[in-house]
Amino acid sequence: MSLSYGLAGVGVVVVLTKADLCTEVPERLREVQALLPQGAMAVALNALGDEPRQALAPWLQAGQTLVLLGSSGTGKSTLTNALAGGRTGHRRQPGRRQPRPPHHQPCARCT
Repeated sequence: MSLSYGLAGVGVVVVLTKADLCTEVPERLREVQALLPQGAMAVALNALGDEPRQALAPWLQAGQTLVLLGSSGTGKSTLTNALAGGRTGHRRQPGRRQPRPPHHQPCARCT
């Protein structure tokens, strides 16, 4: 993994979602943190409820842009809903693919 962010002044945080489903969270966090450049952070959380807003508060300040990247089924939509103050109780069944999203999705403002 290569992350070049220093010259651009971009803060990097890797969020491991679905921590409530993992029995080895501390080990996984250490593995990911070891791959990151100095200054980047790794955070594990349950993307449901209020935990994401609290855990990611340092990266959710006014004037900051948040970008979520990840494979299908990793919890990006659930995390977005939680950060935007929405409620989501839907969790995709393991092994089942979600329908492809439309090409245009509106951005949610986190305040």
